[in-house]
Amino acid sequence: MERPFSQKEDSPIFQPPTAEGRQGDNPTASLCEEHYKRPAVSRARPFDDWNLFVSCNSTRRLLVPREGNYPGDVGEPHPLRSVVSIGLAFTGLWVLGHECGHGGLTNSKYFNDMIGFILHTALWTPYFSWKISHHRHHCNHASMDRDEVFVPNTRADLGIPDETQQCVSYDDLLEDTPLYSLFCIVGCQVLGFPAYIGGFQRVWPKKISEVDQSSESYEFIMIIWPVSQRIIANCLLFSREQRSAVILSDAGLIAMAVLFTSLSLNYGFGAIIKLYLIPWFAVTHWVGLATYLQHTDPVVPRYRQGAWNFTRGATATIDRDFLGWQGRFFLHGVSHHHVVHHFFPKLPFYNAQAATDHLKKFMGEYYMYSDKPVFRALWDTFRTCLFVDNQGDVVFFRDRKGRAARRVINQQKAI
Repeated sequence: MERPFSQKEDSPIFQPPTAEGRQGDNPTASLCEEHYKRPAVSRARPFDDWNLFVSCNSTRRLLVPREGNYPGDVGEPHPLRSVVSIGLAFTGLWVLGHECGHGGLTNSKYFNDMIGFILHTALWTPYFSWKISHHRHHCNHASMDRDEVFVPNTRADLGIPDETQQCVSYDDLLEDTPLYSLFCIVGCQVLGFPAYIGGFQRVWPKKISEVDQSSESYEFIMIIWPVSQRIIANCLLFSREQRSAVILSDAGLIAMAVLFTSLSLNYGFGAIIKLYLIPWFAVTHWVGLATYLQHTDPVVPRYRQGAWNFTRGATATIDRDFLGWQGRFFLHGVSHHHVVHHFFPKLPFYNAQAATDHLKKFMGEYYMYSDKPVFRALWDTFRTCLFVDNQGDVVFFRDRKGRAARRVINQQKAI
């Protein structure tokens, strides 16, 4: 990855891709046709079974102590190892639910939704509500105006004046201690995804042509359907036609609450904390970390209304060597092959590597990849991707010194 530069002649030039396209109709389809196959449940099921096996086996090790020693026995693993294994395996199940939401696990929409509903509900994610919101993200990724998650702060949001108006002291406005940054990172990793599900994210999209901008508009938490007719009319997240799906998601979470209450009464809340709640927080950590790093980096652009199209949005994501073999094994390469996922959301994950190899040849310089260790990438990204300019059709994150990693020129190069 490039070091930060000031927005001067020394910064690398970025020429936005010009290929037009919309979801499902982009110019890369023919290149990945061989690997853009319909999903086969026979190929996906072993991954599901393996995540369940690891979860159950690690849970057994926490519950049932072994008696006696065996040849070559190295003893019981540390409980923390079992908790970490359960967390990774649970996250793998969540990723498979994500695949179901895209229709990438089986050929049947019914079975995709049934499996995804079970997996996500078991992990306290409102499946249909999340699926609707996630579809908005894929349709508008990297749009400053219409994307649903990971939309950068602007200068105005942080109260930073424009450099053309006055000399800006970024140290006074943005500087903080590493300890404070660490505190914020831990808070985001532990509570970020639950907060997103709970609706505490900022209200996006900022602009939407379908809604009268003179009226009040609403984004709601994913587990509550807005009952007021005035609110329903201006709700940006769900439509009237999606009401049944949202209510079904609510019902699933209510059933989970009843189940956990019963288990707590029978086995004690301490057992629930050790065997489920701590691994569940590991799920929220890995999901939040993976999605943040997939979409955030100093060299990843954002587009405003006049410059955005589906192809540009799909290129504005980055593949990462996320946890190495563990990310490929437990998390099914969800971060290793995220660029191709934005071009082909229904592509089965077991075909993603081959499709990525084809896509890289076509994208050339527009394909972005990082092998930086994941926690170093989190630290660097959190401290360098702070805000974007108020104006400009194509913008990049700026760091604590007001520096951008790339500068944009008007001349555009075809992708």
